[in-house]
Amino acid sequence: MSEVPLIDEQNTLLPVPGPADEALPVPLDEIGAEGAAPLAEEPPAGELLPDPVAHAVSAFGATLVLDVPGDRFLMADSEWRLENIYQPFLTTQMLPATGVALDVGAGYGLFGLLFASAFPGWTVWCFEPHPDFFAVLQRNIADAGLTNVVAVNLAVGAADPHLADDAGAALKARDLDAVRGMLAERPYIQHLTKRGSIEALTSGDVPFDFEPRAFRTIPADALCALKPTLLKLIAPRLEQAVLDGLAKADLDQVVGEMWDHVSSSTMFNNPNGARQTYLPRAGGPLKLRRTPQFSGREPGLDVVVSMYNTRDYIVECVEGIVANSSPDVRALVVDDGSTDGCGDVVREAFAGNPRVSLHHKLNGGCASARNYGRMMSRASHIAFVDADDVIDGQLFPELLELARYTGAEVVQGGFDYLHVTDGEATYLPSYEGEAFAELRRGKFGAGEYFTIPANHLMIGQPTIWRRVYRRDFLDNRKIFFPEHIRAFDDQIFQLLTLLHARNIPAVDHVKYHYRQHPGQDIKQGDERFFYSLGMFRMMLKRGLSEGWNDFGPLVKSFANTVNWIYDSLRPDLKPKFLKAAAELWVYMQKALGNWAFRAVPDDTVTAVDFPFHVHYYHQKLKDFGVAYFWAYFDSAGMHPAMVKGDRP
Repeated sequence: MSEVPLIDEQNTLLPVPGPADEALPVPLDEIGAEGAAPLAEEPPAGELLPDPVAHAVSAFGATLVLDVPGDRFLMADSEWRLENIYQPFLTTQMLPATGVALDVGAGYGLFGLLFASAFPGWTVWCFEPHPDFFAVLQRNIADAGLTNVVAVNLAVGAADPHLADDAGAALKARDLDAVRGMLAERPYIQHLTKRGSIEALTSGDVPFDFEPRAFRTIPADALCALKPTLLKLIAPRLEQAVLDGLAKADLDQVVGEMWDHVSSSTMFNNPNGARQTYLPRAGGPLKLRRTPQFSGREPGLDVVVSMYNTRDYIVECVEGIVANSSPDVRALVVDDGSTDGCGDVVREAFAGNPRVSLHHKLNGGCASARNYGRMMSRASHIAFVDADDVIDGQLFPELLELARYTGAEVVQGGFDYLHVTDGEATYLPSYEGEAFAELRRGKFGAGEYFTIPANHLMIGQPTIWRRVYRRDFLDNRKIFFPEHIRAFDDQIFQLLTLLHARNIPAVDHVKYHYRQHPGQDIKQGDERFFYSLGMFRMMLKRGLSEGWNDFGPLVKSFANTVNWIYDSLRPDLKPKFLKAAAELWVYMQKALGNWAFRAVPDDTVTAVDFPFHVHYYHQKLKDFGVAYFWAYFDSAGMHPAMVKGDRP
């Protein structure tokens, strides 16, 4: 994520940097023109060098002098990948003494030949379609005296089951003329000046700065005959096709760069090989990474559905979670002692569906059900939803994909408000459409993603149910739902996760539909709202014990919550709540000092009597100084069970 400040001194949301603004290392330029920066003090891209150029290069503990074709772009771009992608990734891998490596998009052999020199027990197959680059590749192999490299003048493309067996057998026998004779030419394009920039032609239009080319192309599934265990992949616009073709290969390492989105399931769900992966997206900060699982958790996402007497809604909710083809996304339904038979409804509706599991427990409240589902889960990622809501079928697959590409602790989707009247559904947009409209966006799969500063989300409405969390993040930070809280337990969970996550990658073209109905806690206007005061006391104590250095977002969130609750309460409870909130406000000021409240004055709480109550408690406690022990004070007014209202 970017280190650029995202909130100014007035706590104003600033535009989030996109790929072009990130202080990230990028190639000289990106094939496909997504805007990488040129190297400083170099001649313009595309300027030809004397052909060939002898150039000394080192990597993996080996040094070679290689001829480079007369294309400055190809040389610099290849060396950038070597230094920033291939070598950093492979130095983290425990490679065996022998193996088979595929170098797809070999160029003049920079990666393949250095790897072959450093690992003489390996056989390296170099695939390069361009005849000029291939000629230099052959010369470099001969000059280096490498006998464990096989050069093949072919591109690698999509699988073809009609060709795979014959082409694979001929390839394995190293009858390269026979292989070429089986293959047809496929359309590609080559940049007019950056001659090393070659990509598949995936549409009928040739960009103005490219020219059409055609190269013989071997289907990727034919390469399985070589029994490769390592893949270096540079195949612009064909990455997914090549990886799909190699689905049956026992690949342990995959490294390269991508220009089109690659489904993470290609790596995380494939049982063949370890598939440790490092595939950065050209010109941007997103990366598809897979590293060894040391936690013992299974790759995937468990969506915990806390269910209590939601017979009328539960099937639609669970259907939304599994209404996709992703085996990585599973629904884990926790029946919290329901009495309306909704557990039987789930059992009948999803019988035989391996992606839906049902768990029963004694009634303990929503927080208890969520924690129970979390402990039942063995997944690397987890989400929590309410059983009466509706979910877009692609919401959770796309969020899991975003989580894997960013490595973020928390990612989120969009949400709106669902109103159903006489069977007619109406979706009303949330405040976020306008609030986040100006944030810079980047391409992600079929949609776009953007990044939201977490402290901006902290002061807004708790919406934990359209987010995906990394399980190790929750465990390491000891973030659970407070089970003694029987309503609005999501507040503390939201505050803690956002406090530690900092920035939140987001997509909003897929949504969580937050059902509005009379039975919601927020519609009751009763004593349950007083639970919020207890949660902010818990946050204050936790922050002091953990040494947080900024309580500003917590204080602002508290003020916003008091305003919202005051507007929602029954009239007979408003004075009691306001007095209790003012008491806690003063305790927070005396525990934290004025610095934490510099941007949140007393009048941030808009209820007209709030400053009066604040003044009262300050006067009452004026003889006592600032100290942490104030975080441990409370009163009967902060406990729902001790608040009595005059019910209408």
